[in-house]
Amino acid sequence: METTNSDETPGRPNFIKSAETQALIKRLETAEIGQTIVYQELCLACGSDPLRGPDPIRSALATARRHLQRTKNYVFAPVTGVGVQRLSDSQLVPCVKKKLEGLRRAGRRVARTLACADFKKLTPTERADALTLQAQTAAVQLAASLQAERQIEQRIIQGHRLEVGNIQEFFKNVA
Repeated sequence: METTNSDETPGRPNFIKSAETQALIKRLETAEIGQTIVYQELCLACGSDPLRGPDPIRSALATARRHLQRTKNYVFAPVTGVGVQRLSDSQLVPCVKKKLEGLRRAGRRVARTLACADFKKLTPTERADALTLQAQTAAVQLAASLQAERQIEQRIIQGHRLEVGNIQEFFKNVA
């Protein structure tokens, strides 16, 4: 992604999408729900050699996917070795569940990494940062745990409404 200084706001970057990203956005926004667009077609759309595979366009493709998700609520998921598929509403739930499992694993890795720190060798500021990170990691792991998922699901089935003000209630007895 290219940046330039804008005359309207001097000193602040103005992000301009690359020509590749713009071409991919144009191609992806025409995709029907459930349609898979193969990598070869995506490469051709942005002028990349399809014989080189999707690696040269991977970054532009990720940017195009994020753009369409933000602006049009279009969600695309990779189809391994094939391309990307525009997901239907019912396909979003298993997609998010899969990503949440990745978050659980990442949380465990972060916690294990932080556990390697010798707190005796840290400065008071570093120790405070480490303890804050431990608390945040624990909160993420608690919220993303399978036990929390089951408890939240059960409360919703029982008719409880999930609202910003009552989210903490959904985590009672999870530990």
